[in-house]
Amino acid sequence: LNSKTKNIYGKFFFLAITLVMFVVVFGLIFTFEMALLLMAVLFLHEGGHLLAMYLFGYKDLRMLFIPLFGAMAIGSDRGVAPYKKVITYFAGPLPGIILAAFLILSIPNLITNLPMLQFVIILVVINYFNLIPIYPLDGGNILNTVIFSRTRWLQSFFIGFSLLALLGLGLYFSSVVMLVLALILLVSFRGHILQTKILKKLSMRLGYKSTSSQEERIRETLLIMKTEPSIKNYPFQRKFRLIQQIESSISISKAPVKTVVSTLVFYIALFLLPIIYIVSPILSGKPIPFLCPQYKHPCEEIQALKQPNWVSYIDQSIFFHQYQNYHHQST
Repeated sequence: LNSKTKNIYGKFFFLAITLVMFVVVFGLIFTFEMALLLMAVLFLHEGGHLLAMYLFGYKDLRMLFIPLFGAMAIGSDRGVAPYKKVITYFAGPLPGIILAAFLILSIPNLITNLPMLQFVIILVVINYFNLIPIYPLDGGNILNTVIFSRTRWLQSFFIGFSLLALLGLGLYFSSVVMLVLALILLVSFRGHILQTKILKKLSMRLGYKSTSSQEERIRETLLIMKTEPSIKNYPFQRKFRLIQQIESSISISKAPVKTVVSTLVFYIALFLLPIIYIVSPILSGKPIPFLCPQYKHPCEEIQALKQPNWVSYIDQSIFFHQYQNYHHQST
């Protein structure tokens, strides 16, 4: 086997190991039924990301499960067009949302089918949670790609906002997952601020967005690192990774206006459609789909009230008995 084939088999083996660990750990703490349902939802979600990455030419693809945390699909997006990145981020939540919508519409009285209801709830919660506009979730990455990545300081503001939002939500809901995400984001945020400072100095010295070559930029970046107190003592490998990140950020192209508009319209529609689907029947007095199929508007309930036959029979009997007494007393 050549090295490329061995690498592919190694990635599949690592995915299988992490998947089994995820199911076993989650199953021992909670239930294996819930662990399998969650694994299926996460596999569908991350598999959508991975397929889109493969189709759009991402490099060094891999997927893994993290016990008690979730799963992730990883790939290098250097040189990938903004609209392809947006589609890749949507490719994770969309399959789960479409599947949930299909099950809700096709299964009658879904609310009485407990296993299927649990599966649908997990599909909706996991995928819509990933769409909330907080970095590094899918929704945050979508907005970062089309809006906030246009300037470094705007991007820094968004990452800082996301950090505070994750920290606040994690403390409010006592969510370990959100607190861990906040910690990871805090570590990466420091690196982001450092890159922003270097890019600003590089822009002043070279005007890196114009005619400077990559070799010239790298040489100037190393000179800047020697004068930066927080960087000059870094080991060479760490400096090399920092240079790679800076070069990658320079090569990122901005999303055109049509990509921004179409992305925002589609993103907002994903949140509005389910709300309209549930709220509009309530306002029109029709049964609430999925949640309460037997629901009727209060006015319909009052209009539908009818006395049973036995009530009418009792009323007639009492009247007839009273009439006989009255007639007897009169005679």
